[in-house]
Amino acid sequence: MAKGLSKFELTQRLKKITDLHLQGKDVEEIAKQVGVSASQVYYDLAKQKKRWQESIQYNTDLVMAETLAELDVLKKTYWMAWERSKSPMQTKSRKVSQKADKANGKSKKSEDDAEKQTAQSVEMREETREKEGNASFLKGIEWCLNFRVELMGLKKINIDLVGDVEVEIEA
Repeated sequence: MAKGLSKFELTQRLKKITDLHLQGKDVEEIAKQVGVSASQVYYDLAKQKKRWQESIQYNTDLVMAETLAELDVLKKTYWMAWERSKSPMQTKSRKVSQKADKANGKSKKSEDDAEKQTAQSVEMREETREKEGNASFLKGIEWCLNFRVELMGLKKINIDLVGDVEVEIEA
């Protein structure tokens, strides 16, 4: 700690030096305005730049971790959709037909009963068809894999789920 300055005062000085630097002031002018030596300004600016780098690295790592986790969720979703798209398709149908009891072209009717006499037949049918699956889900998986490779700086590995894997590593 500087002579007699509290942590708050040091923080305020560093903020003022940083603000003046960002305004384009040179070291001598900053030193004069803040009331410290030029070497102190250099020291404080170096300290601030180190903080910025650490903050950027932390934030970059955090964003990278979150993005990779989101990609994992997206890839799993594509895989589940792909599996569902391949599931056999089952259809069930029911056909009901009614036939009137007819004699001589007319419906038989009981003289006491005015209702028609009908016979019902119900035909049930079940059909199962295999499906090939929706290839757009595979394209989504492929995109996730390629994006992960690019994001991690391993470019250029091109993953094509339908064909081959091409590897070209950039140094």
